[in-house]
Amino acid sequence: MFSQAVVIASFTLYVCLLFLVALFVERKSLTGRDIGNNPFIYSLSLAVYCSTWTYYGSVGKAVTSGMLFLTIYLGPTIAIAVWWTVLRKMIRVKNLFRITSIADFISARYQKSQGLAALVTVICIVGIAPYVAIQLKSILATFDILTKSTSTGSPSYDVGLIIVGLMIVFTIIFGARRLDSTERHQGMVVALAVECVVKLVAFLSVGIFVTYFMFDGFEDVFARLSALPGKHLYNPATAGISYYMTWTTYLVLAMSAILFLPRQFHVAVVENFEEKHVRTAMWVFPLYMFLINIFVLPMAAAGLLLGLPESAADTFVLALPMGAGQKYLSLLVFLGGFSAAMGMVMISTMTMSTMITNHLVLPAIEFLQPLGGLKRYLIQCRWVAIAAYIMTGYLFARLIGESYMLVNMGMISFAAALQFAPAVLGGLFWEKGNRFGAISGLTAGFVMWFYTLLLPTFVKSGWIDASLLIDGPVGISALNPERLFGLAGLDPLSHGVLWTLLFNAGMYVLGSLSFRQDDEAQEKEADAFINVLNAEPSRQYRLSEPFIEVATKEKEIENLLVQYFPVEKVRSITRQSLLRMGLEERERISIVELIELHEDIERVLAGSIGAAAAYHALRREISFSPQEQKALSDTYAEILANLKLTPSDLKAKIDFYQERHDLLTKQAAELKDNVNELNTEIEERRKAEVALRDSEEKYRTLVNNINIGVFRSTSGRGRFVQVNPAMAKIFGYESVDEFQKVEVVDLYQNTDDREKFIAEIHQNGFVRDCPLAMRKMDGTPIWCSVTATAHDDVAGNLLWIDGVMEDITERKKLEDQLRQSQKMEAIGTLTGGIAHDFNNILTAILGYSNLLRLKIRDDETVLVNYVEQILASSEKAANLTRSLLAFSRKQIIDPKPVDLNEIVKGVQKLLIRVIGEDIEFRTTMADRDLVVLADTGQVEQILLNLATNARDAMPNGGILTIETSYVNFAGDHAGFSNQVEPGEYAVISASDTGIGMDEVTRQRIFEPFFTTKDVGKGTGLGLSIVYGIIKQHRGDVHVYSEHGKGTTFKIYLPLLAREAADSEKKTVEPLTGGTETILVAEDDDDVRKLMVAMLEQFGYTIIEAVDGEDAVMKFSEHKAEIDLLILDVIMPKMNGKESFEQIKKMNPEVKVIFSSGYTADIIHSKGILESGAGFLQKPVQPQALLSLIRKTITG
Repeated sequence: MFSQAVVIASFTLYVCLLFLVALFVERKSLTGRDIGNNPFIYSLSLAVYCSTWTYYGSVGKAVTSGMLFLTIYLGPTIAIAVWWTVLRKMIRVKNLFRITSIADFISARYQKSQGLAALVTVICIVGIAPYVAIQLKSILATFDILTKSTSTGSPSYDVGLIIVGLMIVFTIIFGARRLDSTERHQGMVVALAVECVVKLVAFLSVGIFVTYFMFDGFEDVFARLSALPGKHLYNPATAGISYYMTWTTYLVLAMSAILFLPRQFHVAVVENFEEKHVRTAMWVFPLYMFLINIFVLPMAAAGLLLGLPESAADTFVLALPMGAGQKYLSLLVFLGGFSAAMGMVMISTMTMSTMITNHLVLPAIEFLQPLGGLKRYLIQCRWVAIAAYIMTGYLFARLIGESYMLVNMGMISFAAALQFAPAVLGGLFWEKGNRFGAISGLTAGFVMWFYTLLLPTFVKSGWIDASLLIDGPVGISALNPERLFGLAGLDPLSHGVLWTLLFNAGMYVLGSLSFRQDDEAQEKEADAFINVLNAEPSRQYRLSEPFIEVATKEKEIENLLVQYFPVEKVRSITRQSLLRMGLEERERISIVELIELHEDIERVLAGSIGAAAAYHALRREISFSPQEQKALSDTYAEILANLKLTPSDLKAKIDFYQERHDLLTKQAAELKDNVNELNTEIEERRKAEVALRDSEEKYRTLVNNINIGVFRSTSGRGRFVQVNPAMAKIFGYESVDEFQKVEVVDLYQNTDDREKFIAEIHQNGFVRDCPLAMRKMDGTPIWCSVTATAHDDVAGNLLWIDGVMEDITERKKLEDQLRQSQKMEAIGTLTGGIAHDFNNILTAILGYSNLLRLKIRDDETVLVNYVEQILASSEKAANLTRSLLAFSRKQIIDPKPVDLNEIVKGVQKLLIRVIGEDIEFRTTMADRDLVVLADTGQVEQILLNLATNARDAMPNGGILTIETSYVNFAGDHAGFSNQVEPGEYAVISASDTGIGMDEVTRQRIFEPFFTTKDVGKGTGLGLSIVYGIIKQHRGDVHVYSEHGKGTTFKIYLPLLAREAADSEKKTVEPLTGGTETILVAEDDDDVRKLMVAMLEQFGYTIIEAVDGEDAVMKFSEHKAEIDLLILDVIMPKMNGKESFEQIKKMNPEVKVIFSSGYTADIIHSKGILESGAGFLQKPVQPQALLSLIRKTITG
């Protein structure tokens, strides 16, 4: 219909027009004429809410879901009813704290927490950034529709980059020219209002054309639609609880989005000139939404009547005038959609760039000292953020394409904005809401949003295996993101919103109540937000004597500001602040005036870097002298004196001894004339009371601030007479008063423990570090350590107990882990020692048996059979020692880069034979290489042992599944043992459908010789070997099982970033001898004689040595003859390594083979393997010995 050049020229001209409008408004504002200060401009700017997703998508939603599209507009209309209270509060707070964004707003309420502001920013980036991609995608899609009929043979332009470039330039010029984000962007807002008018005019124009020119009015459209079978906009049969829940969900999301989407917060709060404009917006904005919805249903019906495909319903608004041949109307519709997208993208980008620089970039710069110079280039950082944000949206739209995620991101982004509702509304109306509650709520809500809403879109877009939404993660259906905890019957959006809101609001309330923050700054901020509409003028206090030099403080302030602004700007800011405070001609000021000056500087700085960053910057860079601190303390005392308190409040707040002192002082004044002789006594008493008061105040402060519980309780069931806040906190109570209502016995997990405790402390008079099993308010079991003293009356009856209590739950867990580790290590040490002695015995048995076999002729079948039986039994014994070494993690392994997928494939046939025909065997391989550093034979041993156990657990048949996968632990072990370091891991899962096991059995399965099988059917070493092999490979193993529901073993091995090594084929080499002279040093007579006999039989000349010293002596006598040393590692007098060091001094070129029946840790500790020498593990086989000798001698 149009060439690309014409359409590009059209929207470029349109952007230039907007540019001129914005430029005109900006220049007028410099002359004092604020065109943007208009209630209708403010009202129209709020229509940035109507993005392309609503401009085009409303008709599409009407086609697919009937009247559901109305919720997107009814929600804001309902929410507007409370704007005069809620929005006015937000605007007042914005003016009070110079708020720059929704992240700044939330952090300002909760102790100006930079971490909280960063969390809000991250949520906005993750939740809102893809929404920008929808806007850009809609422009690109409609551009293609508008130009597709004329694109053949015409030059092609990358329109996306042109649009992105225009948006970046426009946003930087009119949205980020200056650092102060609270300075209203009149040009941008007026241009936005023009865009909102254009998109309304375009939508009404196409609606009027379709309804009254293509058809004969509303009645005609709907009458024709009802006459066609199968064509409808709403099917009553679909109405049900799920449908109404969807309606409710859309309403809630729309109600929150109108204020809590970052762009909506910016135009409604930050860009507001006067709060009275809210009154106008409360009727103009609903009228706007009504007008833009009048023709949604007629256009949806018209598209269906004309046979347009329902799958393309989102393009009906453009397709209808194009189908009717209305070129210029189609171009107007395109420009309306372009306006909707451009307004949303620019406002979102402007406010997001502010949040990114203030709450992510600036804290990073302050944390990384070498980057400190970038503070003065924050405006340039903001420009980079704008370009990066828009480009990210464009690349997202290009790369993702028509994925399920992009299509459904609109409502998912609304759900992300909903996460801010509890923190904002709670901050405005609930005084107990605090920083911990806000962080807890936002974190929990964001995690649930990601898991229940964003993660399923990844699956449905084909990026993640669909089994996650079918069977749940690792087969746990209760964790299915769309049926979490078994909640079914809701559409995915309603389901996700329900859980996110429940977790967010719940954790906000629980966190705020559980972790009360009673400091004055928190109470002041809460009061400022909650009572901002009822704020009374500040009480004027008597100014102290001016003693603070203005020049000194001015220099201090300039040193702070110069970190963020040029020198000229710094001087201007400082002068203007002094002028506002009326201090420009003063040489000295009072402490009150100094505090007011600091507050003004903080507000100015907050407009540029955010309230949280400004707050922390002042407290980091500004200091008070001792004289200033004293003056501040005196002023604070005056404020307290002027507080109006009820008698009960006054009684609670006045210290007992201070009251008594005042009373005594008054009496002394009244009786001064009559009791002059008592003045000395009264003065001494006064001093004593002051000292006592100070002493008790120090004690009270110490007890209240210590993080260990301090208590006094009665005997029997027990009541707490006195406790400190830490005591209540241990048991999860928010206040001491509430905690003192609880009976002590109710805090015990077992009431009998209370009786034993009372009996012990009554008998001994005290207890020290007594462990008690207790429980918190919510029933959570904890362990506490108590040290207490009993106080009896004269008759010996227990009156009360004074003591201290500490929560040692984590310490108990660590102690249990340590005991288990020590137990396994002790067993490993035992098995390693047994293996060494057994290896020496087996060396002799195997060696002599092999020599005997070589002496027997093959036709002597009886003797051959006997020897073969001896060799077979000996080999079984050798395998047993290797199993013991594997459990103790001291078997020598040969790790190489191998692919777990290939190992599983290679051992698959063997596993099928092991489990039998009545068990179905399944494998699921990861779609990527899983290269780990491992011994292939040891990994195969793991799989074989697990398959054997699975077979025994399924006597009547079942399914055994072996699966490989990839996992990344990013800093949080999520319940895994501390041995698992963060990083990438390959996972082998072995799952069976067998009988499973209870928790007691599961805790013991890796203990050696523990078995649940009948006598003679199991050794109890299978899983012990598995455990030892995995630990030796720096991995971890986790077991999931329930009785009657099968068992799953998950094995985690560290992943390598390299290819697997090619497997080597083993070849059997013939027994080969030689004529060289070998020195054999071995302290075990049987082993030494065997080796001598064996080597002499194959032609070698042997020199024997019985220990290390003997070996050195023999070598010194025959050093010219000896070609090779064979040294036992552990020998009396001098070990193998020490003797070798002595021998090397005589002949540095001598070659050596070490042998040992000890375990790998002993060998490594002696430094044997690091020396490059050959090593022979006992029991020694002739083939291995002879082969290693030839390899070592020949090099």
